[in-house]
Amino acid sequence: MFTETLAFIFRIIFQSIMSVFIKYDLERENMSPMLTEGKVLLIKEIQILKRKKKKIKFTDLDKFFYIAIYHNYKKLMDKIIIVKPATIISWHRKLVKRKWNYSQRRVGRPPVEKKVKLLIINMKRANPRWGAKKIKGELKKLGIKLCKRTVSNILKEYGFDLGKKITSYSWFKFLKSQGKRFMACDFFTVETMFLKRLYVFFVIDTKTREVILFNVTSNPCEYWLKNVIRSYFPFMDNLPDVLVSDRDGIYGKWLSPFLKDYYGIKLIKTPPQMPICNPFAERMVRTFRGEVCDHVFIYNEKDLYRVLKEYIEYYNEERTHSSLDFNAPQNKFSYSDQIFHPGKVRKKKILDGLITDFSLFCEQDFALSA
Repeated sequence: MFTETLAFIFRIIFQSIMSVFIKYDLERENMSPMLTEGKVLLIKEIQILKRKKKKIKFTDLDKFFYIAIYHNYKKLMDKIIIVKPATIISWHRKLVKRKWNYSQRRVGRPPVEKKVKLLIINMKRANPRWGAKKIKGELKKLGIKLCKRTVSNILKEYGFDLGKKITSYSWFKFLKSQGKRFMACDFFTVETMFLKRLYVFFVIDTKTREVILFNVTSNPCEYWLKNVIRSYFPFMDNLPDVLVSDRDGIYGKWLSPFLKDYYGIKLIKTPPQMPICNPFAERMVRTFRGEVCDHVFIYNEKDLYRVLKEYIEYYNEERTHSSLDFNAPQNKFSYSDQIFHPGKVRKKKILDGLITDFSLFCEQDFALSA
């Protein structure tokens, strides 16, 4: 619209300048400008009338011609036959109105590029369980900054039903007020393909959301759990000050003095039947089930250990977390200043395609591919 208005203005200026030049040439040749201009006007009207149409239709050039006469040769206004002077003035007013018309101008944020929209749809199709907030975090990892509402609108535009919002637990306040390092532990069960129950024990850092350790067994007991702790804790660089657990019978009365005497860790047990008091571990159990265990067949302990090991590596290194400003527990993404290009996006299949991770090629990857 703005380009067309500029074109109209340039044509008016050009017609006005040409009219002045014609008048100057006629005066230089000692000819009557009024007579010659009248002839020019007459010739123009004859050309318009010769158009084989039932109703006279004026083109833009016709309107510019009459507007130029209105501005430069007002004495000829009375000699115009096929159009009234008031019509010429209305044409000029409409032209001025179009010049200052901003109704067609786009306001607000710039539109999202088509290639970014296709990337969002590709992420959603590869990971159907991802919502707008999760995709926003993955886009930030690729250097694309979009708000959650924009991502949601794009998904709705392409026919995706986001469903109801999932409410999350509220973190218990006393952990936030402590300066000590807290970790949380818990058990959860997985049924195999042959209906055998397996038990998974894990420990998660409540600050970084990193899964510190995990192990799988079909028969959890005090002896087994002691061996698991002895296999991991002595090799950790920074042991926690406090470990939060529920009141599972396997912990018994032995775990608290065992952690205190050997590792200097204080054990805090949650109130009975109050899983909300151990939200980090409970939320991690939900993540394990919702993203992995509920979507694969498990054959035995070895198979479950392999599946969880591959997922936890992805979880700690590549999976974005809203509580970590959409960074991973072991990796802080810093691609916000880079220019996004579809050719730099790398897709990596986790667990044979159960999850598809999106990341950017680094310079070393380009060098190897070249």
